[in-house]
Amino acid sequence: MTAEKIVAALATAFWPLIPLFWGPLHLFPGLKKKLGPRYYPLILGLWLVLAGLILSFGLYSRGGPWPLPAVLHWLGWGLFLGGLLLQGVTILYLRDQIVGRPHFRPRPEDRLVTSGPFRYLRHPTYLAHSLIFFGAFLLSGYPVVGLVALLDLLFNCFLLIPWEERELRERFGEAYEAYARRTPRLFPRWRS
Repeated sequence: MTAEKIVAALATAFWPLIPLFWGPLHLFPGLKKKLGPRYYPLILGLWLVLAGLILSFGLYSRGGPWPLPAVLHWLGWGLFLGGLLLQGVTILYLRDQIVGRPHFRPRPEDRLVTSGPFRYLRHPTYLAHSLIFFGAFLLSGYPVVGLVALLDLLFNCFLLIPWEERELRERFGEAYEAYARRTPRLFPRWRS
């Protein structure tokens, strides 16, 4: 199996974890209180089943690969690796506030993160996802991976980001409002 096919398989198998984790948390707010930290193994189990099906049936490779120009292939590698790097940096800046921990155990010392990549945009994690998935599509050429990239972008822009911003406004009030006024949502502004 080539590196491109491995990236396509992993990106496609990983993606369902994002809507599986965040969708129920935001759609059913009482669920987090009812399940507490037991939510993690429940979602992990569901995701493992879905990922297993995606990999077992080779769903990521249906209809492809499309023959894309070499420049797009290399651009895909750049986007993919850049997205992984950005994701790693955001994890470092969020530390223990990542992956829903504040949903289950909010603490008085939780703070609004506005440094590092969060200085330039409010949602660098979701930009990282988009870079990873669109990069995986361009480097592999598999149309299913392109569909996953598009679904991820739409899910983030129209559901996840509005849900998260509503919650951040509730938690941090005017501090978040001021941050939102000066910091773009998903794509950084290039200033001279």
